[in-house]
Amino acid sequence: MVLYKYIAANAFIATDPTMNGDAQWVNTYLGIMGYYRDYYENPSSHVIRDRINYDIVYFAGHANYKLIETGSVAGVAFTTYDYTQNNISYVGLGGYNISNVKLMAFAGCQTSNNAYSSNIAKLAANNYGAKSSVGWTTSIENGSIITYVKNFMNGLYKGKGVQSAINYANGFSYIDSHVKNSYAWGNTSTTITLTRSMILAYNLDEERKEPVEYSVNLNSPNSNLTRSKKDNLTISVDYIIENIDSSFILNDYIVETSEIGQYITLIYAPNGIKTENSYTIYINDGSVYQISSYTEKNYTDIKNRLLNTTLLKESEKENFQKTNLCENCTIENDGYKYDQTTDSIYYYIYILETNDNGAMLVTEHTYKI
Repeated sequence: MVLYKYIAANAFIATDPTMNGDAQWVNTYLGIMGYYRDYYENPSSHVIRDRINYDIVYFAGHANYKLIETGSVAGVAFTTYDYTQNNISYVGLGGYNISNVKLMAFAGCQTSNNAYSSNIAKLAANNYGAKSSVGWTTSIENGSIITYVKNFMNGLYKGKGVQSAINYANGFSYIDSHVKNSYAWGNTSTTITLTRSMILAYNLDEERKEPVEYSVNLNSPNSNLTRSKKDNLTISVDYIIENIDSSFILNDYIVETSEIGQYITLIYAPNGIKTENSYTIYINDGSVYQISSYTEKNYTDIKNRLLNTTLLKESEKENFQKTNLCENCTIENDGYKYDQTTDSIYYYIYILETNDNGAMLVTEHTYKI
């Protein structure tokens, strides 16, 4: 039985071994999509140089807008020259030919940060020759990006272009919605699927829940929606009540807006306790054009439990935060979440750690209530 049909195309995956969950999903999906893969944890700069012009290149690790570290010995920087700093050898991306690269991804904090005139993801596609690239505009929690990248790769596997795969991944639910702040450069319609192994894909997608997408047409003659004196959130809530869930109550949701303003996420969170159900509102040119509904579970039976849960006192939260803080660390975010796998409620904090080279990593720490 033939599971793979290989075509002459190569992928290079380089990851920090302490945060390799997303890279492993990339490796799996690229395999069923027809690529030969060179997968490295903690690669040397020599390994990176030799593979930097592969068809697909994926970097994962501590990062900022100008570099990403794929372990303790090497990384990639947005410079046009190689250099070494604090025992890490950086490959200067602009000093090499990457014109063969169809997609170069930088899975790390702020690698697509638009606050700077240049960032490593932008330069890769706009200046250095990659056909397309992806990075993140903000810091991102290490656990959430694993799930996000899995969904993103599944979108690419389905034949979607890079931006369409981002939109697809953004339709799912994540406790840390900052992970939706991915941003693509270059030809964002680029597709990368070579072939599809239907047998292996079925195993990957078995019992997979999918977002339900609704197109919002404000100009439809049958629509009761109107833009006059209404913001995008109000328009979206009206649409949800009229077309998706007539019992929708906005107060049951936490509203989070993406850093670049292209998405609004409504996370179902009675008593401020986040669940895995959500709505994603898609915005283009200032207007809503799509709403995705993602339902992981019917939480009706536990809503009262969430509402009646006694949350931590401020002093208890402060003690937990102090216990987990380290030198060069700050609290990035905190909140409450319900974990349906363990049927438990947790207080969580996201801790941002910055190393001596300015590269960042966000990790989650939890306290069971």
